[in-house]
Amino acid sequence: MAQVENIVGDRVLIAVQAVNISRLSTHPVPVVPGTLIVVAGAGPKDSNGAGKSSFIASITALLGDEQWRFASGAKAVSELLFNAELASGAGARQWASAGHGYIVGVFAPASGGGSLDACTVDPADDDGELFGVAGRPDAPLTVWLRVNQEAPHLEIRWREGVRLAAASSEAGRVARADEIWASLPRSAGRRDVVARDLTKVLYGDRVRCVSFLSTSVRSKVATNLLSQPLNEISPERVFEAIAALTGLDAELEQEREARRDEHAKRVRAAQAAERLAEFEAESRSLLATFDRRDQARIRLAGALRCWQG
Repeated sequence: MAQVENIVGDRVLIAVQAVNISRLSTHPVPVVPGTLIVVAGAGPKDSNGAGKSSFIASITALLGDEQWRFASGAKAVSELLFNAELASGAGARQWASAGHGYIVGVFAPASGGGSLDACTVDPADDDGELFGVAGRPDAPLTVWLRVNQEAPHLEIRWREGVRLAAASSEAGRVARADEIWASLPRSAGRRDVVARDLTKVLYGDRVRCVSFLSTSVRSKVATNLLSQPLNEISPERVFEAIAALTGLDAELEQEREARRDEHAKRVRAAQAAERLAEFEAESRSLLATFDRRDQARIRLAGALRCWQG
């Protein structure tokens, strides 16, 4: 089965729902494309722990930020799951750590309004969770990322329309999310698309997100352009960072390998030319010696004839 690419296309993110992600509520959060969005919140300790960074990090994972290292399985994404030991405040001991969770994103064409309000309820769906009409060119698309504590750490499924977990309580939405995930078709035939293919399948060759989070959410932060003063970065470092961001670093490495091979071949060719020149010079010297000996033999034979005469 051929793997599809760039299923999101020109659609933009208009809503996000997080389930079992950090301390975030399971309520869907509308997103207005093309606007400045400020994420704020007061946590239990000095405004820490409200889930601001986790919310932003969830969106960066959904949009395929390469800082998550999808090619290596994106294990760091599992750190976004709710952790009872790290949770503080009243009620923290009543819950267990989450073994899996979901990051759900709704994408809609920018030309179609680009907002959740532009989608209408489909009366054919009696659970009130599917909006929009599938098959229409302006139909929204819902992408589900299942985040697992164990490998594979990311699994991806999607469906046309708006498919969000709806219930009257947090626990109900969590249970409904598992039911919806089970009802979604597998994205790659008998299996699901996993982390290493996320960016290619969802966004093709497009870069949809660039971020830098210096928090415990990302314990091993890869240095990038957003984390450094631009006036202190060399042009070579800027080029390398842009190449890594756009996926050209692999092609550049192939180019370097090809250039190294070409250089090695040129060195071997030059060494062979030097050895050939030495061989030819030695051969000329030997041939000249042979010629002198032949001439000497001729003169000796002539001298012997004169002596006998």
